[in-house]
Amino acid sequence: DNFKTYTTQESADASWVSDNTTYSRVNITNYNIDFNGNGSPTRDIYHSLGFTASDTAWVFRFKIRFSTYTMGVGYGQCWFGLTSSPTGGYASTQDGISIRFCRDNVLKITYGDATGIEINLSSNITPDFAINTDYYVELKRTSATNVTLTTFANDPTFTTSTATGSFTIASTVTGLNSIVL
Repeated sequence: DNFKTYTTQESADASWVSDNTTYSRVNITNYNIDFNGNGSPTRDIYHSLGFTASDTAWVFRFKIRFSTYTMGVGYGQCWFGLTSSPTGGYASTQDGISIRFCRDNVLKITYGDATGIEINLSSNITPDFAINTDYYVELKRTSATNVTLTTFANDPTFTTSTATGSFTIASTVTGLNSIVL
């Protein structure tokens, strides 16, 4: 989405619906999403694609920059991905494919098949995040049953990867029509 097209905060809020604008909201001043994730299912923001993604091939790309990042073990901090049901949070019943950002500097590919999207997790992918560095992230569905995740540090051309992994998912994960963070 081109955030520069939103001329008012109200128009941005209508397109990118936040459960709690204190924690996640489109910023129409600097044209990004301000996001403070800590694993709470009540801090989601979602956006309808206006179509249903292919059940066999799509690419979801974004840039992320951490102004702070608290390391530690435990639960994931946030999920970014595509879902069939954007309301209700990551634990609600839905089909979805997402990236789980964990507090221990680890990413995981996750999916839900009529379950919460936090149920099925890939092995660890370790991009070694640094504060105030631009990371370009690519989540790609390459077939009905395969998803890959690749990160790129300071590389908006998505050419030289810093970490990558893939995960086998159920072919019945379908109907993905919204971005959810």
